[in-house]
Amino acid sequence: MISYSKLNQQFKKQKLQYQYFHCQSQSDKYKLAEFIYNNTDNFVMNTFALLWENRKFWKRWQPLVAFDENGKIIGIHAFAEKEINGKKYLKTYYIVTSKECRGKGIAKQLTLQVINDFKDVYSDFFVNSIQNSDGDKFYRKFISDKPTKKVNEFGTIDMLFKNKISKILKNNK
Repeated sequence: MISYSKLNQQFKKQKLQYQYFHCQSQSDKYKLAEFIYNNTDNFVMNTFALLWENRKFWKRWQPLVAFDENGKIIGIHAFAEKEINGKKYLKTYYIVTSKECRGKGIAKQLTLQVINDFKDVYSDFFVNSIQNSDGDKFYRKFISDKPTKKVNEFGTIDMLFKNKISKILKNNK
């Protein structure tokens, strides 16, 4: 079992709280799915609940959720293990912040927290994002390595970002 680290200093400064969200009911799952639906305009992002249900991720991969001082969800980072050519990666599947909280470093802090919490389990990180999306722009800065391009099953172009977790942590101190 992985022991999760304490609140990161940036979360403390912003008076944010976060937790790995263990969905106990359908209502909990709907709450997360509704947040993503209301805070993204990308149809691919709205596949979150279906993907997590179909892959039975709910029990093993609890999303990291950020809350404001009033307990309102303001960010979600959903991640899981992804095997590529026999190598296991920590993969971000969905990172969404509320529309009113964008640009405040919440996505970065959620991603860094997950990477830090799992750095002893995985040495490599992987994420894909639709070309020219907010995620593409974010990960170009965050990952620091040039992505590769691939046409996905929806016919859009994905930008594939891979890097060593140690390098990401070093570059984002």
